[in-house]
Amino acid sequence: MCPMTDSEPTVQQVKAALSALEKAVVGALAAVRNVPSGQPAFRAATELADLLREAAEAGSALRSETVRRIRDDERLSLAGLAEVIGVSKARAGQLAGPARSTPKEER
Repeated sequence: MCPMTDSEPTVQQVKAALSALEKAVVGALAAVRNVPSGQPAFRAATELADLLREAAEAGSALRSETVRRIRDDERLSLAGLAEVIGVSKARAGQLAGPARSTPKEER
């Protein structure tokens, strides 16, 4: 597997999407702050917080999925994985989740 470079279209698409997301979050925060009455503002703030929490959970799950893909594609040990993604071995283990189980005949 070759490493991605910033020149790849997919990396540029991710950067553009993240920039748009950041602008949308800033805009949503401002819109909620501008809701004039308390209860509607609270409901809007709650809806925004719920949406952001769900997005954070999905992003975290995607990161773990990506770490597992790197581990599997490159057949890395936990120490090797930690080095590749730039975290401690313990953190790599947390991100990757339980070790994949392979049938005995594949070992």
